[in-house]
Order: sequence, then structure tokens, then C-alpha cells
Amino acid sequence: KVDTLKDYDPTVTYDGPLVVLQNTYSASASEIVAGALKDYNRAVIVGGKKSHGKGTVQTLLELDQGLLRMAGSNESLGSLKLTISKFYRVSGSSTQYKGIEPHIVLPDPYAYADTGESSLDFSLPWDEVAETSHTKWKNPPKNISQLIKNSAKRVAKNEKFQKIIKSVNLLKGRKDETLVSLNQKESKEKDKKYKKLIEKLKYDEEKNKNIVVSFGHLPKLDNKDKKLLKNKQKKRTDFGETLQTDPYIEESLKIVGDMIQFSKSGKQMVSKSQ
Repeated sequence: KVDTLKDYDPTVTYDGPLVVLQNTYSASASEIVAGALKDYNRAVIVGGKKSHGKGTVQTLLELDQGLLRMAGSNESLGSLKLTISKFYRVSGSSTQYKGIEPHIVLPDPYAYADTGESSLDFSLPWDEVAETSHTKWKNPPKNISQLIKNSAKRVAKNEKFQKIIKSVNLLKGRKDETLVSLNQKESKEKDKKYKKLIEKLKYDEEKNKNIVVSFGHLPKLDNKDKKLLKNKQKKRTDFGETLQTDPYIEESLKIVGDMIQFSKSGKQMVSKSQ
């Protein structure tokens, strides 16, 4: 049985350019949102090769309720976790197992790890149902092929992304090594060499901060309030610094810039953003 969930609210809150970031840990509800925005041509999806692939719904069935309870037994039989539903996109494709493939693929720092439903034993396979009638967005993102090319050029020149690619390849190689030397000296030397390589690939965030956080004029505060405010300021500053040095946020902003440029021109253009 297929139940179609409909949106009965015709209003639009935001009609500008939209980019959705995802990675291999984007699961369940976030995949439904990304899949819907992609199917309706409403947004450009950006991130790793695919999302997690969690497209099922589970419920717990208590085994203690029933004959044993009626018989007055105190023995606990536990519970069963049952899969009772699967999610599907308006295109008919399930979000299960395959996840959501982005329009623009960026280097994935988790690519070395076996993650997602597809890596789990006995996970339910991907399938599909009939496509649901739907009307695509009136003003879809233009020139997606050019957006992909522009992004690829920037990624190739971006030091942060190149270090992510190298570290992933290093971690993959390390993970695939199945032979370990029993010679203690050799083993220690190898670990030392590996740690040096990893240290080299760390991006120097301190060198690349570009942030000004202002909290404006502050009223007179007692010691307790000063401590609370200090903690809030630190959290806000840490969050701001993370945003300022995150290559995925940086690249997504440049993609939005390209989208605005293409929307205004209506022609294929190569972005001048560096």
C-alpha cells in the first residue's frame, strides 16, 4: 500500500537560489528533504557521492504483552524491532540503500570508511514504486553542467580539498593493509612515518582565519552573568571560526554565487570566483 503525503499549503516562504549540503551521515529525514528538493528541481544538492541510505521506518514490538503476561509469568522475552514502512521520492525511487546522489560531488573526508546502509549486513535493497504526479519548480537552477565544471576547477585549486583527498587515499591504503610486521622496531618506524604524513596533511586553521566577532555594547553584569556570557561568546566565536574555515561552506557559497550569476545572465558563463 502506497500512502502519498501531500503539501496543502500553496505559499512559498523563499524562492531564491538554494544549495543543500549533505554527506554520508545525512540520513532519514534529511535525505527525504534533499530528495524532494532535487526531484522538484528546487535546489542544487552538494556533497559526497551519496547520503546514508536510511529509507525505512521501524517500530518495537514488546513480546512480554500477551500469553505470558496473562499467565502471570515474570519472565521477560524482550522485544523485536520490525521494519514497517519505506520512504519513496515523488520520482518513485526509494531513499533506502542508495541514498541521494548530489548534483555536485565534493571530496568526502569519510570516503575511506564503510558507512551507510549499503555497508550493513542484511540491509533492505533499493527498489521503486510508480512515479507520483508532481509539478516541478517554475525557476529551476540553470546551467548545472557549468556549475559542476566551475566547482571542479575550484576544488582542484583548493588546498583544503586537496589535503582531504590525499588524507583519504592515505587512510584507505592504511585500512587495506592486511599484513603487519611482528618486528617491533619496523612496526614503530612505520607508525612514526604514518603519523608524520597525517600531520603534514592537516590544514592550518590558525593561519587561515578571517573572522571578526562583535558583541556590541554590554551592560554591567555581575560575576555569574559574566561567566555565562563568556561561555556564550566562546561558543559563538568557535562556531563562527568553524564556518569561516570550512571548505564545504566556502565552496557552497561560491556555487550560490554562480547560480545567481547564471540566473541574471540566462547564459552559460564561467565563474570568475577564485
